[in-house]
Amino acid sequence: MNLSGDKLLVIGLDGAGYPYLKEALAGGHLPVLARLVAKGSMAQLESTEIVLTPVAWSTSYTGKNPAAHGICGFTRRKPGTYRWGYVSPSDRASKEYWRVLDDQGLQSVLVGPIFCRKQEEFGGVYVGGEYCGELANNVHPVSLLDLVAGRFNYQPVSPCSNLEEVELFIQRKFALARQLLVDHPWNLGFVGFMEPDLLHHTNDPQFALEGYRIFDRLLGEFLAGLPEDLPVLLYSDHGHRTCAQAFHVNSWLCAEGFLAKKKGSEALAQRWREVKEGISQLANKLDSPFERVFFSALFAGRALVRSLPSLHRALLTLFPNAGLPDKARPVVFGEQFNVGVQLGDLEPGVLLDYGRTKAYADLNRGGNIAGICINRRGRDPQGVVADEEYESVREQICMALRQIPEPQDRGPLVKRIWRREELFSGKFVEDFPDLLFEIDERYYTYISEDNVDPRRLFVDLRDSQHAREGVMICSGGCFAQDTPVPQAVPGLIDVAPTILYALGAAIPTDLEGRVLTELFDPVHLAAHPVYWSEASSLADQGAGYSPHEEQLIAARLRGLGYIE
Repeated sequence: MNLSGDKLLVIGLDGAGYPYLKEALAGGHLPVLARLVAKGSMAQLESTEIVLTPVAWSTSYTGKNPAAHGICGFTRRKPGTYRWGYVSPSDRASKEYWRVLDDQGLQSVLVGPIFCRKQEEFGGVYVGGEYCGELANNVHPVSLLDLVAGRFNYQPVSPCSNLEEVELFIQRKFALARQLLVDHPWNLGFVGFMEPDLLHHTNDPQFALEGYRIFDRLLGEFLAGLPEDLPVLLYSDHGHRTCAQAFHVNSWLCAEGFLAKKKGSEALAQRWREVKEGISQLANKLDSPFERVFFSALFAGRALVRSLPSLHRALLTLFPNAGLPDKARPVVFGEQFNVGVQLGDLEPGVLLDYGRTKAYADLNRGGNIAGICINRRGRDPQGVVADEEYESVREQICMALRQIPEPQDRGPLVKRIWRREELFSGKFVEDFPDLLFEIDERYYTYISEDNVDPRRLFVDLRDSQHAREGVMICSGGCFAQDTPVPQAVPGLIDVAPTILYALGAAIPTDLEGRVLTELFDPVHLAAHPVYWSEASSLADQGAGYSPHEEQLIAARLRGLGYIE
């Protein structure tokens, strides 16, 4: 079992890909990471099939597939409706590796873990990261809040709008982590960074490289204050790949006859109802006549141009969420006007005729992988596919997907197709789309329920999209040097059991990943057998985001292009 004094430092990098880092290291741009690799090894780390931050990080934290830990994306369809609600880290139904360590008496200091929430029963130190919600609610113990928010002016979300901001936010996080690691006992230290993902999303290669250089330099300064042979494990949840064109999934479903749009007059009437209801709500929320006129016009303009993506994006750029008063944001940017709809509900399919639709695209976007939901009778309010037709419709869609040509005549566009039960198993499998498919990596999947045009299946939208090739670097201490490339590519599901083993902890048998023994020094492996425990790693789900936090999360996701 664990030896007192065993320590492991984990660095989490959102969006840092193996191909990108390999090229940057070869070019001599990242000397600190190069030294870590020279003392250990670097390998590709396969992400989850749904290449989204909440899904991927949750799989790495828990060692379980998404249908077992319960995180299916940024949003989840609400049962019995076509509405979608935001998924919170508190929806995770399995313990993260630091809570498994906590159960065994090992202590952790966590700064900036991505897509996490404070857990009152956790005995270590926790400071929230990206998607945590409000920082004031995500520092544990709460007595540290003055230090975190005051002295270090720590903020979980980095704007990354210029290099000065990149350096400032990374520097603050490392400084806070260094102080907490000095002040508190720990076996596991974790520092998470969203910056790599944000750098790639700028679509500026030189800016991204300079941001990585800043991170590398500050990482070197941080490690200089820690024991020299401290074992370090650095990993990412996914990589990035730049694509120039997007495949509009709903337009294709419409072209194939699986999806139906409302008639023009019905769609226009729906838009007009939105405008009237929205203006009515704004009038009740805003104070001055100027505000009522200005924000009503802003709302009306946005509602009417949602079918014109370029104009829509320009409007969001000119009037970002942050520029609106809190009372106006949920109305102007939320389109939540139906009686009984709760804040945070998304109802994007107002232009679809569900009564004539057999299938539609899942709202979550994940690089070149997309999901399709079957409109089932008895499950969905206007479902048209009976249970006895379900498999037949899925097979029809699979056959049609296989026939889509790649636009440049380079073979089929779709490379792989899965029925959800082929990928996922567990209590939450019904939360996932009925079908998932992967297209050529030179394209990404565009998921929108506006702008559906069966004559135009591809959209010219250059963007940096998530890719499945993440990265893992292991260095120092118990880790081997010059590890050969493993025959089976390690996956995010293997991270949790590997970290637990590195700290000598017992691994719950309900974890689905494996210990990546090939990463460890043979002498260490011989002296430290793998211990398994029958203790369950299941966890109760907690409270989700507050209404205000949902507004923050919605603004962030719109800014990154994950929702419209």
